[in-house]
Amino acid sequence: MNKGLFDNVKILDFTQIVAGPFATMQLALQGAEVIKVERPREGDMMRSIMAEPPFRDQNTSAGFIAFNLSKKSLTLDLKAEPARDILAPLVTAADVVVENFRPGVMAGLGLDAETLRRDRPDLVYCSISGFGQTGPSSGKRAYDGAIQAESGMMSVTGYAGGDPLRAGYFAVDIPTGYAAAFAIAGALLKAQTTGKGCYLDVAMTDTALSLMAMQINEYFQHDTVPKRLGNMSAARTLSDNCYATADGAISIVALTQPQIKALHQVLSLTGIPTAADMAAVFRTATSRDWHARLSSVGVPSGIVRDLPEALADPQLEMRTILSAVQRPTGLDGEAVTVVGSPFVVSPTATIAQPAPSLGEHTEDLLRNCGFTMQQIENWRAAGVV
Repeated sequence: MNKGLFDNVKILDFTQIVAGPFATMQLALQGAEVIKVERPREGDMMRSIMAEPPFRDQNTSAGFIAFNLSKKSLTLDLKAEPARDILAPLVTAADVVVENFRPGVMAGLGLDAETLRRDRPDLVYCSISGFGQTGPSSGKRAYDGAIQAESGMMSVTGYAGGDPLRAGYFAVDIPTGYAAAFAIAGALLKAQTTGKGCYLDVAMTDTALSLMAMQINEYFQHDTVPKRLGNMSAARTLSDNCYATADGAISIVALTQPQIKALHQVLSLTGIPTAADMAAVFRTATSRDWHARLSSVGVPSGIVRDLPEALADPQLEMRTILSAVQRPTGLDGEAVTVVGSPFVVSPTATIAQPAPSLGEHTEDLLRNCGFTMQQIENWRAAGVV
């Protein structure tokens, strides 16, 4: 197997849903051994969310596969009496522990950072939550849509006079996962060079605010509350907007004066055009025609595509972002296309492995820790694993 950036790094993963699993998957895709600890029988909540038959019966939704590639699954009831003893050798071997329970939950289980790092000062411990570990909102449950609303993101998304809109994808969860993965990578570097780990407190709200840094700075500097601009960018220019064409729509991103001048020439517009002027011209030709004309004079533009059209772009054949893997055990023989790392590592790279079926690696992991088959069978009968 090819080597990755995080070869020999061992991660104990207590996360579920999106942000936490996405963070640990980024490290797994680059070679880290990620042991995903899941509840017996149900597993990660994402296994059943939006799952259609036969995948519902297999605890394998498209979302779970998307955020849990290249991991190992260990089932364990963290509230069971033997749980701490079962986890002890895994914690000892781990370089990183990641969790996304509400603040205080891990402490109640005796698995909090202060407890685990008492004997492991080199351990990197990352907590991912909606609002952070401190403050009056720290104990609130949080999901992507709620954070989009409360952070102000939805207030700047949509058309003026219309309803605020949430993004059509996980606009907070995914960046939070990237933020956590970046923080973990930095902490691992520090631990490697100093022998000392650290505690990382990653909040979805903080991530959402970081994505709106320009709007926030504008508010503080000019006391101006950002408004919804539809498809116009925050630059607030007609040349950086989206227009309907004869067969769809095209997004124009002309920001410099030479680009704007070239845009007006292509559109045969003089003076200072209005939005109505530009809209009327764009409706006279197809998106492909406009894209060709604009590209020929150096004006950036993009045809608004649906997902199948975007995925059919031959450019993707030259990249490694998409790959085919087998579905988890239980759906053998069926391959699925997955999204891997959004960067290419040269000369080394890893290949995405399937997301695990629930508890797929429990027996092997526990036997490698020195537990006997009899112990494992007893725990399985009691619902501990």
